[in-house]
Amino acid sequence: MKEIELDGYLPGAYQNLSEIYYATNAYDKLDQLLSQKSARKYIPLNIQRYYYFKTGQLFNYLKQIYNFRSFDSISFIAACLVTVLWLQYLRRLDPFEPEKIRWLILTLLLGMLAANATFIIQDTLGLFVSLTPTGKLLDDVLFYVFQVAVVEEVVKLIAFYLILKYTSQVNESVDYVVYAAVSALGFSLMENALYFDTFTTRVMAIRAFTSVVLHMGATVIAVSGLLHSRYSICGVGKIWGFAGTFTAAVLLHGFYDLFLCNDTIIYSRLYSIVIFVVTVIYFAKVIAFALAQSEFRLARVRSVSNFNFLVYGMFAVINLQYIVTVYRFGTTYGASCISYQMPIYIILIIVLAARLGNIETAKKELS
Repeated sequence: MKEIELDGYLPGAYQNLSEIYYATNAYDKLDQLLSQKSARKYIPLNIQRYYYFKTGQLFNYLKQIYNFRSFDSISFIAACLVTVLWLQYLRRLDPFEPEKIRWLILTLLLGMLAANATFIIQDTLGLFVSLTPTGKLLDDVLFYVFQVAVVEEVVKLIAFYLILKYTSQVNESVDYVVYAAVSALGFSLMENALYFDTFTTRVMAIRAFTSVVLHMGATVIAVSGLLHSRYSICGVGKIWGFAGTFTAAVLLHGFYDLFLCNDTIIYSRLYSIVIFVVTVIYFAKVIAFALAQSEFRLARVRSVSNFNFLVYGMFAVINLQYIVTVYRFGTTYGASCISYQMPIYIILIIVLAARLGNIETAKKELS
């Protein structure tokens, strides 16, 4: 308060004060802060969102959730450019009946809008159960599996479900893969814009090669049960098939986040790498199975190659990260970020291009 009265460092003062008010449930005082236009811009957006939710101010709550202007413009544009790479990759997956770009863009936009439903679901769940990461293994497992993975996997399927249920666009086996992945891509775009804004664009390439791929892979794995039940000779029922693969997707997603974020687990980073590789391998298997079952499959097309496209595209993302980082922080910082992370980028490019770059279309069972 003294900092504010003396007209000192206002951003930090208002942020600290709002955090104290929120932690102590002093909502009347928090309301006074939010009513001051000069103070509101310094109050963290998550606190504003939680406050509006807990006090039942539905309009302000939804307005806060869908406040796309809160994103830094450069971060949002960078996230969009990363999305273009993977959107084009997904469109190139189907050589038999390529999807119309307008339907892919619609699915992407629906995925973006649905992404913010994550806040609504998680805030609602918070009324009944409090799951928070504490560093203890059980607490963190429950948080990352149920509070994060289950919610995000459900949200990522919303756009896919709408396209599947209310349009005739999913008329081929590989369409399940394409539209499910594009739905996840819309979610990932919004998440990337947030991360690029929070952690700066130095994380652009690493998220483009890992988080985006994991989101797409997990969602495709989730719907693979539907594929298996419809196209496999030994398929199970739709409900049980989907339940099994959705659970697998949730566990892969949840434990990837757990091992990535919990430093108290020995070799946690190694475990997250293993889960990422397993996800990529099975992602590629589902794509191959879907292509092999295509209703429009041509015998002469024995494989779908996007190897060069992926390699060139991923190097373009690295260059984009360098340009944006130099623009924001200068040549020295931009060069140091790229040189420090380049060995990791090269390994990821090799792994992704090797597994996702060439997909065979020969008839096979999903295993």
